[in-house]
Amino acid sequence: MKSTVSGFLCGGSGGIGSIRWGNLWDNNVMYVKMMTIEEEPKILHIRGEEILLFIHTYGTTGILLEAELPVEDKMEWNQYLLTFPTFQEAVDCCQYLTERENVPLRLLSTCEWPLPQHYKPLISYIDQGSSIVIIESTIMKKTMEKIVESQKGNMSLFIPSEKYQKGLKLSDFTWNHSTLWAHKNGENMTYLQARFDKNNLHSQIDTIKEEYGDEVQLHFEFIKIDEEITPAALPVLQFRSKERIYDIMIFEKTRYSN
Repeated sequence: MKSTVSGFLCGGSGGIGSIRWGNLWDNNVMYVKMMTIEEEPKILHIRGEEILLFIHTYGTTGILLEAELPVEDKMEWNQYLLTFPTFQEAVDCCQYLTERENVPLRLLSTCEWPLPQHYKPLISYIDQGSSIVIIESTIMKKTMEKIVESQKGNMSLFIPSEKYQKGLKLSDFTWNHSTLWAHKNGENMTYLQARFDKNNLHSQIDTIKEEYGDEVQLHFEFIKIDEEITPAALPVLQFRSKERIYDIMIFEKTRYSN
C-alpha cells in the first residue's frame, strides 16, 4: 500500500504522470548519492548520463542514499471516469485528447470490458459491457463534458481537484493496479507488457481481438516516449499454461512489429 522514492528509482520506470513527464530516465533524476557494494564501500556522487547506470537496477550497482529530482509548480488535477459503448470509441477519445495541446494531462488510461468488472469500488458507475477511460487533467468539468459529448461517451464520475487524495482515487484503477484488481477478483489472472503503434492502433487491436477475443483483455496507458505520446499496453489475461503465455507473447510481438 506504500511506496518510496528510493524504491521507485531502484525498481520502477514509469507510471502515473508519465504522459506528462516521461519515464524515469527522461531527465527525471538529476543526482544520486550511492554507496558501492564491496569490501570497502565507496560513496559516489553521480550526475549526468552516468546516472543511468544506477537507477532501475534493483540495488545491484549500489545502495541509493540520496537523490535530487526536478519539480514544477503544483497543479490542480481533476479526475474523470468516462464510459463508452465500445472499446474503439474509448481509444478514439484517448487519441483525441493526446492531440490537444490545450489539455494538460497527468493520467490517461483506458481498458475494455470485461476488465472493469473487477473494479469493485467503481462498478456502480460503469454500465455492463462498457469500456472506460480514466483521466487526470486540469481542464474544467464543463470543458470535459463538451469533449466527452463530441466523442460519444458518458462522464459517469467527476472528482474535483479539491478532493484529490481525499477518498476515492481513480488512479488506483490504472497501470498495474488494474492487474491487481483483476487478480484479486478473478481467477488466475496475470498480465503482459506491450507497446503499440499510435498510427496503426486500431488494426493492431483488431488483430489481437480476432485471435484471442476476451482471453486477452486490453488495457492501455498513454505515456510520453522521446517527447511523443505513445500507447503502451498492460493486457490482462487468465493464466492457462506457460506455453500458452509464450504463444501469445510471440504472436503479439510479431503482429505489433508489422
